[in-house]
Amino acid sequence: MNMRILNSFFRVASFALITAFVPQVAIASSGHYPNKLEITYDTWPEGMTALVNLPKRIHGYYVNAADVFFFTGNQKLFNEMLLKYSKIDGIVEHKIVIHEGRGRAKSPWQKIEGLPCDWMIYGCPASWAWLDSRAEGEKKPEGHLIEIHIWKEGSIKIDHGRLLKKIAIEIVKAEGGADQPASAPESKLEGKQQPK
Repeated sequence: MNMRILNSFFRVASFALITAFVPQVAIASSGHYPNKLEITYDTWPEGMTALVNLPKRIHGYYVNAADVFFFTGNQKLFNEMLLKYSKIDGIVEHKIVIHEGRGRAKSPWQKIEGLPCDWMIYGCPASWAWLDSRAEGEKKPEGHLIEIHIWKEGSIKIDHGRLLKKIAIEIVKAEGGADQPASAPESKLEGKQQPK
């Protein structure tokens, strides 16, 4: 048999065996944001930089196009942030998500309990969130998704009478009622490989 043909056969066979038995791994860009530095991106909607750079930021991380920031603070600081949030244009929907338990600030790949937090800001391009939940034939959305997350056992309370009409409220029912780790909504990160 010709040596060139035999060599090509072994290369193809080796590649087929390797790809058949090595698990597929998704690649993700991820990391932490420093608490003391101002974070900003040209792709964020105007006003988001002011939200994520409040003085009481205790943790932040990113996974691909998703950004997550955690804060401690009093009701006054939260209400000031909420007013700024309500004025940001280019958001698909202004939403506050209320969770059971007490929030804990940590990245999904960290194996620590996390610091207690009062609220979390989750943001990503709407098209990024759409990739995880798209339906066939559904048009790719434009703009940004920015959500505010709080916890029922935390220090922040929502005064429904003071909320502006364009802010929706979603209440998440948790199983067990224990402290809930604060992280990006699972549906937004589903299927993405997290660093170990």
